[in-house]
Amino acid sequence: MSKPKSKNKNYYSNLYKFKSTSETNINCLKENQLWISNVYKMNDPNDLSVYIDGLSEEENDKGLDYLKVLGKNLFIASFCTKFDNKRLWNYYSDGFTGMVLSYRKSDLKKVITEQC
Repeated sequence: MSKPKSKNKNYYSNLYKFKSTSETNINCLKENQLWISNVYKMNDPNDLSVYIDGLSEEENDKGLDYLKVLGKNLFIASFCTKFDNKRLWNYYSDGFTGMVLSYRKSDLKKVITEQC
């Protein structure tokens, strides 16, 4: 399946992050910093859940226990490929009152490569 053509060449080379205008988010923006979250403390308890088909419930639960231990040292930054995603815009930017930040994929890849 091919991507639809866009008049904006950067549309598919950018990733977007929806944020509220909290003091923390404004300070991160001013300091050119990216906030990343500890996976263990995500707002959705299912963000760290895994189910592997073919394993018993007990085996899956044991795997989840290992993931929770790993999650204490695992961090994540979530992005969206569409700047006009109304669901994320509403939820993460305080009901459409916050901001949407645009990041070039190539810049993010460079920063991640340099930091890891």
